[in-house]
Amino acid sequence: MKAGLSALYLMREPFSVMIDEMERTGIRNWELVDEGLHSLDRRRLRTLKGLKDSLGLEIVLHGPLGDTNIASFSRTIRGAVVRRLLRSLELAAELGAGLWIFHPGSFTELTGIYRHQEWGIQEESIGRIAEAATVLGITIGIENMPAGPARYLLVKVDQFTRFYESTVTRGVGLVLDVGHAHTANEVAGFVEKLGPRIVHIHAHDNDGSFDRHRAIGEGTIDWDLVLTGLKRARFTGMLSVESMRESVRGVHHLEEMISRL
Repeated sequence: MKAGLSALYLMREPFSVMIDEMERTGIRNWELVDEGLHSLDRRRLRTLKGLKDSLGLEIVLHGPLGDTNIASFSRTIRGAVVRRLLRSLELAAELGAGLWIFHPGSFTELTGIYRHQEWGIQEESIGRIAEAATVLGITIGIENMPAGPARYLLVKVDQFTRFYESTVTRGVGLVLDVGHAHTANEVAGFVEKLGPRIVHIHAHDNDGSFDRHRAIGEGTIDWDLVLTGLKRARFTGMLSVESMRESVRGVHHLEEMISRL
């Protein structure tokens, strides 16, 4: 396993600032986010490909974050969401990204009326994404979301267990967001029960009450448990530091912890 850095902490900055950071830090493993000021297009893709080749970078791409409910009851909205995600997936493949990440669906105001239908709608959307990923030859992973008022479909271990019972979703890797799992008191469960499914890690900390994206060690997550569990699961992917401050230092801290395993 290896430490890397998510560009999430740079999302308020222009794309050019992110490029400067990628050159300046000396970090070789990056997770970029196809969203907001960092949304990708052909010109930006050429810039990233040049940087990737010249610096020998390994890049993972996180798909769009906002307004992307793949379980929306509206065919019009859901169609637009899936098209946007598929476009991001295509760019990830062209970039030569090692992984493309997306979010699960969420409940809506209509859930009480059309009870339980959102699960099948989400599965239909994922089927389209998974089929495209197979054609493009790129690995994809779905992220566990935090507990709280947003009411996502995939938060807890038992929900992911059900998720992987479908033939449509078995080829989709699990992107374990440790901070999110901690808000649901499910860190140990994810590592122990779903370890072989994990393809990528989001590493940040909190006190268990809210998803704060603090630096590793500034919360109550048992990182020894996380890292030893990942080692037992023979995880070889990237642990992407996703804290909103002291992010570069967090990568070096994480590298030290990994080296002691």
